[in-house]
Amino acid sequence: MSDTVSFRCPICRSQVYERVGLATDRRPVFECAGCSVLFRDPTRLTRFEPHTAGILAPELSQHWRKL
Repeated sequence: MSDTVSFRCPICRSQVYERVGLATDRRPVFECAGCSVLFRDPTRLTRFEPHTAGILAPELSQHWRKL
């Protein structure tokens, strides 16, 4: 959405997000285009990026009990 925000979803690694709701909303809500997680601030969501520490995200295509 914005070129000034470096966004990468910590859940699905998507780099695309969209604004959801009315343009007149005082507090905008955004949605990740990859996993549909909702958030209010793209910068704050991205700061929880677990992959910068070398930790890989779990493989979510498997059943969670097999992890």
